[in-house]
Amino acid sequence: MNAKIEAEIELENHLEKCRCCFRIIEKSVKFMKIDEIIQKNFFDLTQIELISSPDFSTKICTFCQNDLNVFSNFRTSLINNQLKLYSHIQSTQEQDYNKPEHKKFHFESSNQYTDLNHSFPSNVKIKTEKEDPEDIFVDCETIIEEKAEKARKKNQNSKPKKCCEVCGSSVNNYRRHILKVHLHVKNYFCDLCGYASFFRCDMEQHMKVHAKKSIKQQQTYYCESCGLKFNKKFHLNAHVRAKHTEKVRSHICNICNKAFFSTENLKKHVESHNDKDMPCEFCGKLFSCINNLRTHLYYHSDPKFICDVEGCGKKFYMRKRLRAHMKTHANQKDHVCSYCDKRYFSQNDLNRHIFSIHQKLRFFCEEPGCHGNFSRREYYKKHAMTHHQNIGAERLELLLQKVRDAVPIQRAPN
Repeated sequence: MNAKIEAEIELENHLEKCRCCFRIIEKSVKFMKIDEIIQKNFFDLTQIELISSPDFSTKICTFCQNDLNVFSNFRTSLINNQLKLYSHIQSTQEQDYNKPEHKKFHFESSNQYTDLNHSFPSNVKIKTEKEDPEDIFVDCETIIEEKAEKARKKNQNSKPKKCCEVCGSSVNNYRRHILKVHLHVKNYFCDLCGYASFFRCDMEQHMKVHAKKSIKQQQTYYCESCGLKFNKKFHLNAHVRAKHTEKVRSHICNICNKAFFSTENLKKHVESHNDKDMPCEFCGKLFSCINNLRTHLYYHSDPKFICDVEGCGKKFYMRKRLRAHMKTHANQKDHVCSYCDKRYFSQNDLNRHIFSIHQKLRFFCEEPGCHGNFSRREYYKKHAMTHHQNIGAERLELLLQKVRDAVPIQRAPN
């Protein structure tokens, strides 16, 4: 069976293929160079190192790169959820707190306490449930001398490193390596975020992050226009740009002259003009950029976002669709027409109203001999699918492409 598999993937030409799936490097398949992030995700999932060498391929296809990101994020989510669960169980079993190997860290604010052992601000204190008071007053020079003496004895009586039977690594402390790396044993737990660590020093370093956050959270930023308050200046600036700054579509596509508010949206749009060489693994539909493919994959899974309003229960594939739907229950029409003061739930509804009612813009069918005109693009597409099925598959596909790229105009049909 192994020989058959090796014959199928043709390992003798592996330098010209994807490092992971052995796809042949061609123009029809997009590839990227293996970087540190890809190497880390691959090692986290397989415990195998992607060795960088002229003897191995240095490229990976976008399909494998996307799968690595998805599974790596899934693995991280699983680990974090389990750590939170263990931390919760640990907090409900008070009798376990007396065990010295399971210490729980606390984060306290006190203006009268200064921890001399750590470089924290004066209002931050980190302690454990079981803390020996004598340890606090041990002379620092004595500790340094004891550690130096232990280091000298260790060097004199150094033992050869052992090889781990699981991963093949050379380790000094075999038992500690097994507990930390392979069994994922955690001795210290943060009661603020669920983070857990094997070593005390890692937990102390982690608690410094909470100390810095606590100082930053004391600052409040207010919007001068509407009075809303924010904990971060970044959120205030984003609010001002979104709510109190006039938006101008100043970023124009050189291919189709379509305008956008930001360079990020323009870059995503330009990718849509590339060749459609990225197929969906479920239905075979082709896409020109990875972002459109990822969005499309939502529709091959079960809807995750459900309206919790009684009697509704509508399901949506994306969170933003659910948020827009919730506005209909609250009758929240935030988008106002500048011509007639009519209000709408979304910007798309408002744009359709302005184009068709006030600007008299229409979509005209470009099929020779057809004089159909429509107020909305979806009506135009439905017309093409219904009335032009007899023109052939190639011409129909070309017409649908024109529908997607069509721009409404103010002229009468020929």
